[in-house]
Amino acid sequence: LKDSLWNVDPESVTISGNNIYIDNFYITKENQHLHIDGIISDNPKDLLFVDLKDIEISYIFDVLNIPALQFGGRATGKINAHDLLGSMMIDGRLEVQDFSFNQVVQGKLSLSSEWDNDRQGILLLGSIYPHYPDISVFTDVNGYIFPIGENQGLSLYFEANDINIAFVQKYMKAFSSDVKGRGGGKIHLYGSFSDIFLKGTPYVKNGNIKINLLNTTYSFSDTIVMDSTSIRANNT
Repeated sequence: LKDSLWNVDPESVTISGNNIYIDNFYITKENQHLHIDGIISDNPKDLLFVDLKDIEISYIFDVLNIPALQFGGRATGKINAHDLLGSMMIDGRLEVQDFSFNQVVQGKLSLSSEWDNDRQGILLLGSIYPHYPDISVFTDVNGYIFPIGENQGLSLYFEANDINIAFVQKYMKAFSSDVKGRGGGKIHLYGSFSDIFLKGTPYVKNGNIKINLLNTTYSFSDTIVMDSTSIRANNT
């Protein structure tokens, strides 16, 4: 996997009607592992258990083929799932070291999630802690990812105290590069998996942006206004 060798323990997967029985699927590489055990069915009493240790989540998004979402980092935690062919009762808690968005590392992500059957989406609640001792400077994350149905996409809210704004470079590459700075404020990331939008009014400290057409880099510290059609600065 990704040019690295993993060890696969003996296991069995049995398909019977609509049910799938997974008996101790276990793969390891050094101190990393992925363990899956249980039953996929429409019986609320049947449990599927997933245990991860230091698993790179970018592998998962590569498989899902969602280029608009580039999440990365090494996830450790446990997920429990009942009634996967019915109401899909899923809950889990993960910690992601070196969590990144659009290949920009933000820190450690502590995340709780569960399936919301009414909205047909995964509810996410978490916090991102940056890589320095003052853990009081964190970013809250909450919202939904909608993986199935006609409304596939996401709606995530970030309430940032100090976040690396370089992740917006992906959405500005048509006219700019070398986006840098730290930001604080509320940001809404939303849209379908093919069209992602940003909305909010974060304050950017020590910001830099290169306008490619002018071949000029501008520096600023000010509030910027983002919506679905523009990123604006007023009297900067």
